[in-house]
Amino acid sequence: MMSTRENEHGAHREQAPEALVAPSQLALDHMEQGVCVYDAHNRIVLVNQRYLTLFDMSADIVRVGTSYREVLAHSATRGNFPQDEIDALYSARLAQIAGGKPFRTEQRLASGLVMALELKPLPGGGWMTICDDVSRLADSRRNCACRRSVASTRSRTCRTASSCTMPTAASSSATAGSLTFTTSTPKS
Repeated sequence: MMSTRENEHGAHREQAPEALVAPSQLALDHMEQGVCVYDAHNRIVLVNQRYLTLFDMSADIVRVGTSYREVLAHSATRGNFPQDEIDALYSARLAQIAGGKPFRTEQRLASGLVMALELKPLPGGGWMTICDDVSRLADSRRNCACRRSVASTRSRTCRTASSCTMPTAASSSATAGSLTFTTSTPKS
């Protein structure tokens, strides 16, 4: 008599590789990142739903067998980058992939999302793109840069002003952490 455990193992051994595709696709479709895998001929062999959603692309066009150039053309029609940049983007990315080293880039989409793209060459000549929505991070970086710019402007103003004081511990909480500028007109 065969145990349940032995029967389970036997059942798993008898399953064809195709039986594993559905659960694998289900897992990929529930990832936060978009994933698109290309073969050595730059044709899609795997793509998840998140990839399509992030780039606002159609599953009728972006599917197994679609070429990378066709993906870029469709992405451009969705407004993700200008149509006249397809050839340059295609050539630049394939040249980087041919270099054999993973690389990262960011792309602002028509929707306003900022995508971090990680492109990784795979053994055997294929490659994959992993995409992540980094819009909040990009907004935070932009806000920090804006604050640094304002602080730099204040600092320059402070150096050229007749009097510039920093609040002290005795300052009221309403002005804590900000600069107080006092200007005076030079006497003639």
